[in-house]
Amino acid sequence: MRTATKLELGIAAVLLPVAALAAPLKQAEPLANFPGKTVIEDPRPISRRFADLDAYLAYLRRQAAIDRAWYREIRPGVYELQAGGNLRLDGGGKTQRVFTRDELERKFGFKP
Repeated sequence: MRTATKLELGIAAVLLPVAALAAPLKQAEPLANFPGKTVIEDPRPISRRFADLDAYLAYLRRQAAIDRAWYREIRPGVYELQAGGNLRLDGGGKTQRVFTRDELERKFGFKP
């Protein structure tokens, strides 16, 4: 039985992580009314893609697993923006991080 050479082990050490990165982390969810399209590709406004604000906030919470921003309810009807690791909230502390439910509903188009 032959043992692997250092070169072969080195090549395997480089190629295995690359192959793992090339695989998708999660399949995008198909849209019921738009065959062949995913939530990411959907051109409709957020308020048309999700039944209500709670459904959208749940979607954002699931996206936190891939380092995306989401909103955490810190008390009833009040939410705090939880920045993903790659999101920088610059602006000298002027960037709003706490929102009421009403503000989020207006921001994402669930209320006029």
